[in-house]
Amino acid sequence: SPRRRTSCRLTAAQPGVSIRVVSPEDGPLRARFEQAGLPVQLVDAAPVFAAATPAAQSAALATLAQDPAWADTDLFICNTMVTFWAVQVARRLDRPSVLYIHESMAVRKFFSVLLPAATLDAPAAAIREATRVVFTAEATRKVFEDLDADDNFRSLKSWVDIDRIEAFCAASDKR
Repeated sequence: SPRRRTSCRLTAAQPGVSIRVVSPEDGPLRARFEQAGLPVQLVDAAPVFAAATPAAQSAALATLAQDPAWADTDLFICNTMVTFWAVQVARRLDRPSVLYIHESMAVRKFFSVLLPAATLDAPAAAIREATRVVFTAEATRKVFEDLDADDNFRSLKSWVDIDRIEAFCAASDKR
């Protein structure tokens, strides 16, 4: 959103702060991030998702943790459960991580179509191990409450653009 891009741009303009977007795949937001002055770097996380065993997944994470993309990273901000792998990379590098969870589905069910059955515990482990896990809705937080082992969950109801919703409602027919 324009508001989020402005916030990132303002944050990146602070002395001693730089923001870089790291993603496992290219997508439509790349141009928007780059327009906001945020460089985008691609890394290959596919081996983490393809690993058939926990040992193979651990090896894939170890390889990913060696990627030069992380050399000057002080904080990992991971957006959505699908970035569980970045939390695990942060932990391997002894760096803090913030995991934003927007999905309101149990972890194993959500990942059952994305990961081999033997590796389905990895995303839940990442949620337990993240420095902070942030939810924008209390209802979503309740879905994951059993994974809040170290009181690392927080609610931050900040991503709903009320002004935009109200403007749309005012300008639109109810149909």
